[in-house]
Amino acid sequence: MFSGSIGTDGAIMDRSARAEQPSFVPQGTPDQAIGATTDVERRFRRVVHELSGIVDGARRSAEIAGAHIESDPARARAALATATHGLYAIADILRAASSPEPDAPFANAFTTGLAESLFDASELVRPAAESRGAVLRVVIDDSVRSAPPLPLFPVALNAMRNAVHATRRGSGALIELKAWVEHDRLRLEVIDEGEGVDENLARRRLPFREGVTTNPKGMGIGLAICEEIVDSLGGEVSLSNRLDRVSGCVFAISVPLERESDETP
Repeated sequence: MFSGSIGTDGAIMDRSARAEQPSFVPQGTPDQAIGATTDVERRFRRVVHELSGIVDGARRSAEIAGAHIESDPARARAALATATHGLYAIADILRAASSPEPDAPFANAFTTGLAESLFDASELVRPAAESRGAVLRVVIDDSVRSAPPLPLFPVALNAMRNAVHATRRGSGALIELKAWVEHDRLRLEVIDEGEGVDENLARRRLPFREGVTTNPKGMGIGLAICEEIVDSLGGEVSLSNRLDRVSGCVFAISVPLERESDETP
């Protein structure tokens, strides 16, 4: 981990030497690196980061429920259900945060059904996407519904939040989450229409380094958490540019599924 910054050419620079540099650069060119100095501080920052995203989604959903309680009761009930699921997720994180295990809030907090957790994560992000004029499409294949529980709620949540931040306001851009099972592996992709990622930095996996962020209000934690969770499950995670259009990014994971039959002696 480092406490400097990464310029547009990928070089690490001292913060004190870049006072005249712009505070924000397009997605894919990390410009901030925020380092935690102790394990306690690192864990605290991670808990705050995860809670902030869920609280934001739950708050937006509660506001939607209140605004449509009379005009569109069905939408109000759906938004209220999303806010409730967000509160459950917050409780999971806080409960796990009291565990002596260092990464418990992220590795063990979410154990609901896989398809349900992916859907809940997408619904928590949907209000933020809509506020930027983006369209969020979620396609969860039926094969995922029979998959064993996996702690991928924070992975999906962070990937979609990044996609929302990469979307230009009012562009009508499409953000897609796709999940399916293929050859006993869970495949998940989050696809956006943002500026894309610098391929040189992606090859060096700098976007997954904790403290690196392109969001001026970000903490540079989300993708690092994603990588750690996927690694702990024996999977793979990548960030690449779309090949089907000029701009846009693809966040992809592949995680092996544990089958009950495999555990039988």
